[in-house]
Formats: sequence, C-alpha cells, structure tokens
Amino acid sequence: MGPLIKDGKPAVGLFRIIEAFSEGIPWEEIGGPLARSATFIEVTEEAADEAARISFGTGMPALDALILAGLLKAGCRTIYTRDEHFTRYARKGVEIILLD
Repeated sequence: MGPLIKDGKPAVGLFRIIEAFSEGIPWEEIGGPLARSATFIEVTEEAADEAARISFGTGMPALDALILAGLLKAGCRTIYTRDEHFTRYARKGVEIILLD
C-alpha cells in the first residue's frame, strides 16, 4: 500500500487509516510524508483516564477531551484550534489559541 497522502493532501479518509492500522500496516507506511511531521498517539488506559478528567472537569465533549489528552501526552503546550471547546481547558503552561 502506498502512502495515504498524495501531493500533500489526504488521499483517503480516516476510516481507511483505521483500516490500515487494523491490518498491521506501520504508521510510517500509512502516513508517508505526514509520518515525518506527525506523531501517532496510542489511546491507552492512561490517556483515556486523562481525557475523562478533562471532560468531567471542563464540560468538554469526550472526543475533544481525548484529542486534547493526546496532544498533551505528545508534549504540545501551544495548541491552535477552531474548536471553542478547547478554550475550556485552562492549565498553567498550556496555551490554547482559537483561530478565526
């Protein structure tokens, strides 16, 4: 299988990426150029627990909290988003920048 990114744009959707992971295809092969600039964060029990704490503590939807927990686990401290839910998360050392 070739990269799922073609000419800098997604060649397939999220469901194909999930399918490729379930087939055991390594992230480096799935992502192509994207794999060099992105980090795949596994949803572990620890990440799910952190997402639950974020969701419960902020009222943020669970899926948004799971994304945020993954970003924090990856070491992101400045997060650019168009999703206003992320602005509910206020922690020292983490900056959420809402894009127009």
